[in-house]
Amino acid sequence: MKWQHLAPSLQFLDNFMDDFGVEAVDTIGGAEDLASNLFRDIEGRHGRTEARRIFRKFVSPPGARRLNQIKNESLLDRLDRMNPPNVQKLAERLAEENKALPPEQRHGPRGSINPTTLEKHIRRLRDKRDDRRGWCDYQG
Repeated sequence: MKWQHLAPSLQFLDNFMDDFGVEAVDTIGGAEDLASNLFRDIEGRHGRTEARRIFRKFVSPPGARRLNQIKNESLLDRLDRMNPPNVQKLAERLAEENKALPPEQRHGPRGSINPTTLEKHIRRLRDKRDDRRGWCDYQG
């Protein structure tokens, strides 16, 4: 009853924080749980469509640079899953896949369908990743 002078939305937020505690946001897991609980509470009071609309305001789609990072990471993941890893074979597969994909979904530089270009790209990505990993390797 201490916040009766507050707007109902602020009373709801105050009650929500009392129930779940501010400490919950100290960890990623706690923050995710808190967000999930908030979503379910809003969904229960206002419906799923409204809850999604509210949460969508705070999420932005990845930009072009981030999309390229994601695509490049997926190339390295595919290479790592090969047994044994074979850059040339992966490049040939990607060239074939790229032929069937629209340009914005293709892998590699400018969505190339040239296996040699894709091979160079994959090797550069792999070497760059390995250089980043190797900076802290102790060989004493």
